[in-house]
Amino acid sequence: ETPLFMHACMEPHNCIADIREQDATIIIGHQFPHTVAEEVERFTEVDGLSVEVRNQRLGGGFGRRYERDFVREAILLSKQIKRPIKITWMREDEMERDFFAPANVVRIQAGLDAKNEITAWHHRQAQTSGGPRDACFPANLIKNYRTETIDSNSKIPTGPWRGPGHIQWTFAVESMTDELAHQAQID
Repeated sequence: ETPLFMHACMEPHNCIADIREQDATIIIGHQFPHTVAEEVERFTEVDGLSVEVRNQRLGGGFGRRYERDFVREAILLSKQIKRPIKITWMREDEMERDFFAPANVVRIQAGLDAKNEITAWHHRQAQTSGGPRDACFPANLIKNYRTETIDSNSKIPTGPWRGPGHIQWTFAVESMTDELAHQAQID
């Protein structure tokens, strides 16, 4: 089992936005600067190609700086007051509005033959969003391989957390691999 993980970035979310009639300037630390320009275009009449995005060092994005909610707030406020604006979220704001890593429960059953080779693998996984990464290790390496996903209708917002959605999968698979090695008394 893995719980919902919060990002807790090193520095607070912040953004400077200057939305003008024909163009805009955004100063931010973001993992995908082009999506910042897309967000300006989405919520204003400014063409995304007329948006200057000055991307700063992140100080640690860990997946949370992939999201655009804090950018959107600065864009909308600057558009409304027709002046440059800087927003900085308080730590409480960040915690309240995070996109958590999905929580999950995994059960893996596997079998070893007399030569201590894995002959079967059954991976069952339920999580607050997403599902098993069926094509990841050990897919295609074990003859009798099966995955199952149990969908959840959680309203908790989830997103990348210090890597892709494979983290929960990898934790479960590596744990089972360790169990099998221990049972077989091999390193």
